[in-house]
Amino acid sequence: EDRLGAKTVLMGSIVLLLSGSVLAVFAPTVTVFVAAATLVGVGMGPNQASSRTMLARFVPAARSSEFYGLYALSGKATVWLGPLLFWIVREATAGHEHSQRFAFLPIVGMFVLGGVLLMGVNERRGIEFARTIS
Repeated sequence: EDRLGAKTVLMGSIVLLLSGSVLAVFAPTVTVFVAAATLVGVGMGPNQASSRTMLARFVPAARSSEFYGLYALSGKATVWLGPLLFWIVREATAGHEHSQRFAFLPIVGMFVLGGVLLMGVNERRGIEFARTIS
């Protein structure tokens, strides 16, 4: 992360999460599904760690408690969204042999949205801004 930057690591982790999720939707065998789950597992750690690092670099030192509190609150406030969307799609497609697979599609969409939003982040500018405020 020190060499590549938090944004690059985050984008790489989103690619892993997205790849694993798409692979899970279309997995023809249990072995392929396990490979998909492995990709998701490998992508989760860097995603969590790099998002915290990026926040630390973007936040003025004097206001870090506020920002980390908001970060924690936003996670707790939205943790239900993925499972809810999964359930809604699964219920809407109930009776179809692939309803569980279809239910992964909103998760895929959330990863795509996260990647698109991340593309708009200027890491260097965020770090410089935080330094000018401190």
